[in-house]
This record gives sequence, C-alpha cells and structure tokens, in this order.
Amino acid sequence: MISNSLKEQILQLLNLEQAPPTAEFLDQILHSYTRTIPWESASRNTRRIEKENNYDQCPRFADEFWQLALTQQTGGTCFETNLALFSLLTAFGYDGYLTINNMGKNLGCHTAIVVNLDGKKWLFDAGYPLECIIPLDPEEQTTRVGKFLTYYAIPTENNTFQILRSRHPKPYIFTLHDTPIELEAYKQAAANDYRPEGNFNNSVVINKIVDEKMLRFSTWADDVMFEAFSADPAGGNATREVYQYKSGLAEQLAQKFGMPQTLLAEALDIVDSPIR
Repeated sequence: MISNSLKEQILQLLNLEQAPPTAEFLDQILHSYTRTIPWESASRNTRRIEKENNYDQCPRFADEFWQLALTQQTGGTCFETNLALFSLLTAFGYDGYLTINNMGKNLGCHTAIVVNLDGKKWLFDAGYPLECIIPLDPEEQTTRVGKFLTYYAIPTENNTFQILRSRHPKPYIFTLHDTPIELEAYKQAAANDYRPEGNFNNSVVINKIVDEKMLRFSTWADDVMFEAFSADPAGGNATREVYQYKSGLAEQLAQKFGMPQTLLAEALDIVDSPIR
C-alpha cells in the first residue's frame, strides 16, 4: 500500500488533486501520467546490469517505482508501470485487479488493469500506453474516441477481449484476458520478464506524450526510429514527423523525454544500439 506521504508526492508530480473514484478521474490520471512519466525500457536494461542478472531482484515494485519516477524521471514497461498505478488507484479508493495478456503469439507478455466502478468495468492501461480508459462489456463492442486514436474492446470467448484501434496503420493492440492475477503471481511474472526470454531486454524503447505529440523512440525496429505523431483535429490519421539523429543521441533523447542523459547513454551501450 502506498503511504499517504508518497501519495501526496505523486499527486503533485502528476499535477492532480485527489477526487472520489469516478471514470472521469481515471481518465485524468491516465492523461496526466502519459504526459509526465515515460513508458520506457532504458531503465530496465540498466537495472538488469546493476543487479547482475539476479532476476528476482530486478523488478521495481510500487514504492521504488514511484520514488525513482520522482527523483530520476524514469518510468518502466508494462509489468512495473501497471503495478505502480494499480497501487495508486487502490490508494485512491478504486476497486479492480491486474491482468496478464497476450499480443498475438507472444503469450503472457502484456499487463493491464481492470477497474470495477458503479457496476461497470473499465480497461486502464498505462503499460502500453493507452491514452484513455476503455469500457468493457462482455456482450457487445465498446468504443472510446481519444485525441490521437479511437479504441475498441471486442468481446470474444472465455472472458477475453480484442483491444483494437483505428486511425493507426496497425489496428490490433492486444488480447485482454479478463481474469484477475494474484499479486504474488504477478510479481513473479514481473521478475521473469527480466530473463533473457523477456521483453525489451535488448532494446531501448520510449513513449511519452510531449507538447501534445505522441513521441516515440525505438532501437527495436529494423530501422531505428525517432518519431512523433500529431493528432488530426478532423479525426483522421495522425501526422507523422521523423526526427533526424544528431551526434549525442542520449542528449537528444534526454531533452525530448525529460530523462537522465547518463542513464540513456548507458542503456544505449548495453543494448549495443547502432546509433549513438
């Protein structure tokens, strides 16, 4: 459980005032989070080296995650990000649970939060990240229109949903398994994700909404990408802007994403990025 003192620091970091549990406040939390704290794999790569590949020691659970966000401007990938936010939502009085999900043939690779609120379920996922919460209905498709993308939750069988998007060249996001995961099992899965077969252990990927653009950097792509997407006010596809690499990539990334330059330089070295 997050202490009251830490909760107040997080509220200040996210520029929020605590409110009663509502769907509107959930959206506010996600809106602020995606503009304040990066979804990023740089710090997990430096962490893996720091802990000398002792995988059970690698995960940064809620208190440590938030302290690092406050002091070092780091974030994380889905396992740690969504656990940290789940702990915060619990401190705010929300009821819900953590889930572990699939992305196509990549099984158990993605986590998300399901929130129970006034007899309805909502998908809350800063570990992708989504830009807004999405209602879940086991009987019919639901839709949310975000600033950048439109999202769909399509129920299938066995408590699963296909989470899709439009205004994007790749419609499929992930397959949600609407089944609660016990905390200890979730934490063990987070530790396992640091193993060689885990996700993002040999790549630096960063996502954050900066100056109302969806900013993304990735060494994972075949052609290392540094790009931004601006929303179309008319509701069409986002406008893509590609940034040119300059000498001192870590410095450029630090300026754009607000992360420590030394950490980014170390992470790029660890993953042996072809671009410096």
